[in-house]
Amino acid sequence: MSGPYLESGESIVLTTDRVSLDQAVYTAMLTNRQLILLDGGQGLHEPWTLALATVFSVRSGSAATGEPVISITCEQPDGKETTTYILHFLQAPLENRKHDRDLWVKKIIEHSLSGRAVEVEEEPLPPARVDRPILRRKDGPEIIRPKIENFPQPVPSPDAAVTLDETELLVQPEEPAAGPETVETAEPPGPVWPVLAIQKTDEEETAQPDDGATQPHEPSGETPSCSPAPQTGEGAGRGGSLTAAIL
Repeated sequence: MSGPYLESGESIVLTTDRVSLDQAVYTAMLTNRQLILLDGGQGLHEPWTLALATVFSVRSGSAATGEPVISITCEQPDGKETTTYILHFLQAPLENRKHDRDLWVKKIIEHSLSGRAVEVEEEPLPPARVDRPILRRKDGPEIIRPKIENFPQPVPSPDAAVTLDETELLVQPEEPAAGPETVETAEPPGPVWPVLAIQKTDEEETAQPDDGATQPHEPSGETPSCSPAPQTGEGAGRGGSLTAAIL
């Protein structure tokens, strides 16, 4: 494990306080390479560090007291044994730190996988074998040069098997259900009736009564004739004007 000081290319990802490990309270700091637990200013405990490249699995859960916890399992340098650490997120009365725990689980998994990939890339490659050229005389027999052997490339180690507790999945905010869409339908236009302009003749305009009252129509004993009277002169002209206006 490395020291509490940041190395070249290392950056801080998360920080939080009131994290307990083995009955000791620390201030936790997560970088892109390691998990660091620092004493909360009392100087009673030494800094505790954990390289993320050694993380084998991460699980989230809750303690019997209701405090959110993170279980981190790491591989030993020999690769044969594993060690599990339980981090408790201490809570004040009526406080809920499950969101903080879920965020730390997500970031620890993310940077543990990237840390393993960096370790594989930094492993030195074996030197390639190069055959020296063979000098031969011009008049000598042709010598068949041996082919350069194809050395197998180093196989990277598989990524860490990171698992999460199925009962402690990350909670995603639910989107409000969309109500039924209101579809506005345009009413079909009603029928358009043509407007007829009726032009009055000169006799109708001059035939209005003086007092403005409407004269009642008295029926006569004679049977009206259905055949129209022939019009001549000005009357025929005025009748033609009425017919043209109606059309």
